[in-house]
Amino acid sequence: MDLNFLINVIMTIVFFAAIFWIFTSAKKNQQKQLEALQAMRRALVPGDQVMTASGVYGTVVSTDFENNKLQLQIAEGVVITASMNAILNLVEDEAPAAPLTEDVYEATASEAPASDTSSDTAK
Repeated sequence: MDLNFLINVIMTIVFFAAIFWIFTSAKKNQQKQLEALQAMRRALVPGDQVMTASGVYGTVVSTDFENNKLQLQIAEGVVITASMNAILNLVEDEAPAAPLTEDVYEATASEAPASDTSSDTAK
């Protein structure tokens, strides 16, 4: 056998072994993260503050592990039902957000859009 051929075969084997190791270690890390996320979801109790994958923050009102659902209070008097799979993480105690105001901007007559005065009304 030629020495260059043997070196090429060994380098190819080392390359594929390295690729295999990268993929298996990444899969193991992903599996650990998934198990931690599932454990966090199973440990949810009413009163926990969570964030969903869509960015909605809420407080757990009740859990239904059989049907993989929970109820979240996202505002005073507003309760939604969500899938357990939608819960992304548990929110640590933070400073409360500033309350939303109900300031409504009312346009004055001069700022209101002009009404359509086209010739359609003249027909």
